[in-house]
Amino acid sequence: LQKQQDALRPNVSTALLEIFGRFDDDNDGALNRVELERFAIATNGEKFEEEAIDELKKSFNCNAEGNLTRAGFLEMYQLQTLSDPNETWRDLIKHGYSINVRLIHRATGSADPNFAKQEVKASA
Repeated sequence: LQKQQDALRPNVSTALLEIFGRFDDDNDGALNRVELERFAIATNGEKFEEEAIDELKKSFNCNAEGNLTRAGFLEMYQLQTLSDPNETWRDLIKHGYSINVRLIHRATGSADPNFAKQEVKASA
């Protein structure tokens, strides 16, 4: 999942940004509260607790409105991967990625009911 310098591997970053895009319904490059809650439910089965939201805003890159940016999303996953790589693997698999970090299916994402029916493009 990570290179020697603790950076996420490019294919993992690409996969995470693809997942981010599924939840960024307004395509503004940041997850607002509703989008972040949908991500949390799809990933962990429940919303983030208020304290966790506050911690995300303090710890990771957010825009002026306090919404988690793409960079902040990657920062969050970099920290998670450093502390518990298995949790990151579970998240990737939950969102339809194989052990080779290739997209197999889109099980999660947009509030659009047709989202899951969209054709899956090959991932690097």
